[in-house]
Amino acid sequence: MTETQSPHAASEGTWALPLLVLIPLTVLRMFADPSAGPWPILGWCLIALAVLLLAAGWATVFRHGSRRRGAWGTCLLVHAALVWQTVLLLRQ
Repeated sequence: MTETQSPHAASEGTWALPLLVLIPLTVLRMFADPSAGPWPILGWCLIALAVLLLAAGWATVFRHGSRRRGAWGTCLLVHAALVWQTVLLLRQ
């Protein structure tokens, strides 16, 4: 069988790491006052890390393409979570 896609094509795992980086922000909002102490600084650092990981994911997509439709669903989910967390952090 011939494989038309690169084995390095973007998959759900490409977008999972930025999504996992955003989970601590949600946990901080649930259990701590997000406007007090070091939490806003930590929040911006986590968002910056998520943006860097998203850029790496998009670089993979542009170089090798995307593997399945599920990868695009995960991509949309991580982008929606990033926008949501950024808006919440800006509103503090």
